[in-house]
Amino acid sequence: MKKSDKLGNGFCHVYLMVLSVIACFPLIWVILCSVKSSGELTANPTGFFPKQFTLENFYHVIKDLHFATNMGNSVIIALVTTLIAITISSMAAYGIVRFFPKFGNMMSKFLVTT
Repeated sequence: MKKSDKLGNGFCHVYLMVLSVIACFPLIWVILCSVKSSGELTANPTGFFPKQFTLENFYHVIKDLHFATNMGNSVIIALVTTLIAITISSMAAYGIVRFFPKFGNMMSKFLVTT
């Protein structure tokens, strides 16, 4: 392997690691903020690490805001919406391919390539 190839690979790896840290930072920030107390969040909102670790926020979301019920409702709506969309789109696709074969063939190729 050439020296320029090794240098290029090294630069590529460093670049990808920096981009990974940038992409993961918001998730890390949210997780760290979720274990801070509300007083700490309002007093020092830009502090990175929590001074006092607490799970009070999780308890509030799960118990007081009925998280399980809300998630169950969201799952039911997502499943029903998906089933309706699949049913309607499969009937439309059958009709297009059956009654407009040239257009259906062109649409099939377009959808597969995308």
